[in-house]
Amino acid sequence: MSCEPAIPRRHRSFLGWLSLAALACLVGFYLHVIGVIVTPHVDEAYTRAYLTGEFAVYPSSSGWAPGDGLDYTPGTFVDLRGHNPRRWLARFDWRRVDTPVVTLIGYSGRLFLHLTGEPDAAARRHRLRLGLVCHLPLEHAGDIVVSVNHTEVGRAYCGEGLLIIDRFVPAGLLGARRYDEIRIDRSRDSIFETILTRLGFRADAVELDWFAVDGE
Repeated sequence: MSCEPAIPRRHRSFLGWLSLAALACLVGFYLHVIGVIVTPHVDEAYTRAYLTGEFAVYPSSSGWAPGDGLDYTPGTFVDLRGHNPRRWLARFDWRRVDTPVVTLIGYSGRLFLHLTGEPDAAARRHRLRLGLVCHLPLEHAGDIVVSVNHTEVGRAYCGEGLLIIDRFVPAGLLGARRYDEIRIDRSRDSIFETILTRLGFRADAVELDWFAVDGE
């Protein structure tokens, strides 16, 4: 016969199992929260309004119901010097201080649109018109480049005075996405001017007065 003492078997009580289950649920909950933060399952409007900060408004907000905050009907003339909301302009690209003038803060500015009233918008050609005023002396003047959804559609010289950009946008660019991006870029300058522009000291260089998109 063996003289070794018997090892007592441990039995976990019901309360012990309940505690383990509660701990597992708590860990699972926090893992879920972390997963939502790291990979949020939200729509484009929420992402661009609250996560990337591109949209100046949350377009799906009930305040815009029954429409969308970025709704735009082709043929509408939008006067940005008037009382129209700045909702189409990217949040951190433009500045309006004491006057109704909207100016480019840096070297590029975006407008976001959701075309309405054209169920076949992606299959149609459009005419894009922009009214700008340039305040660039000769030594700092350069081109303004306009692109639609990352595709260049035209450019024009920007120095001193009024500049109207009137270009046709090929079919397949506008209306192909829920939110279209129209981007205005001005040419780069010297290192010194680039630094001043980056710091916001050249925010009155290019002014955007109005825009319109016409369907074909």
